[in-house]
Amino acid sequence: MSVEDSPEHVTFLLLALSKSRFNAIASKGLDLRQAFLQAEEGFVYCFKIAINDGEDDTYALGINDVPRDWLPLSNSDLGVVSVPLEVEDLSDIDKAARGGNREAVNVVLDLADRADNEIPARNLSSFVGAFQELVDALGQVCKGEPTLRGAIPAEILQQTRLNVAGTFAGSFGISMRASGFSDILGDALLREAMSEVIFLLQAQDQEDLLSNKLHELKGRVTSKYRALLEQLDASSASLNLRWRSPKPDSRADVELSREKVSAALKLVSMMDLQMAEEVRVPCILYGLNIRTRTYEFWTLDGNQKYAGKLGDHVPERVSHARLKDKYVATVKKMVEVQSASGEERERWVLMDLSPM
Repeated sequence: MSVEDSPEHVTFLLLALSKSRFNAIASKGLDLRQAFLQAEEGFVYCFKIAINDGEDDTYALGINDVPRDWLPLSNSDLGVVSVPLEVEDLSDIDKAARGGNREAVNVVLDLADRADNEIPARNLSSFVGAFQELVDALGQVCKGEPTLRGAIPAEILQQTRLNVAGTFAGSFGISMRASGFSDILGDALLREAMSEVIFLLQAQDQEDLLSNKLHELKGRVTSKYRALLEQLDASSASLNLRWRSPKPDSRADVELSREKVSAALKLVSMMDLQMAEEVRVPCILYGLNIRTRTYEFWTLDGNQKYAGKLGDHVPERVSHARLKDKYVATVKKMVEVQSASGEERERWVLMDLSPM
């Protein structure tokens, strides 16, 4: 880019670009001024070309030393109708974060008994959805506004949104990117949420760490983390997650084996149940199956039916309960809420039956 003319020299600035940074500029996701101010190498090249018999000069110039009137105007772009985008290596997450100036997350799912680098579409969509829901819930906590019910505000969902950029080989790799560009100097909400995701995953199946963190986070985080672990466990998948941020000190790699997924799921499910609302309901018992661990009862007035699973530690007397007898049922109310719509699904877990 030509920046200065004089009788002796013409001065140019040259900005080195990675493929992902070029793609960001070409697609008008990043303007030229920001591209220079956030140069990936921290400097630009300055070329002084002699007009007559003088000497040419080439040197590196730190970003802070570049005169601001040499830089492109804000919102300026390449000014072309169509630029062919370079093919990006999605597995190179460091270049993706630095070059694209966005939070980047790469996940590798290793499914048991599959060696074909493929994954069932249902498993993939369920995992990605559960991961996004967890990030949304953590974003709400980081914002200082955790809630148990209702939709998460659209402003928060916009800041925590991840886009699937593509897939790559290596078991099954999923490449996700922040929907917006990062403020390197600030603490982006997605960056804060991802820090909490990393803590939960690194805690693995350590009960004290998980319990303390989940009680601290509150809101709907516990149920969302349980849902993510359920998706992994149902797919018999291990997890390898790499997170990179344009902010140099925000990065992590974490692995969760199939065995650790199952162990963590048991702990988180127990904690989710402990934190759930407990309700006592006078009722008439109409169904109880100890083998399948299911139950069904109606309130005494016959207006409401409850059905679901038995808790893991119900008293022995529950197995001897008789159908059509009256009891006071102790149940835990588990509420699962969709982040965007606020749609709720209730599950009732039976903890005890006491004769009336």
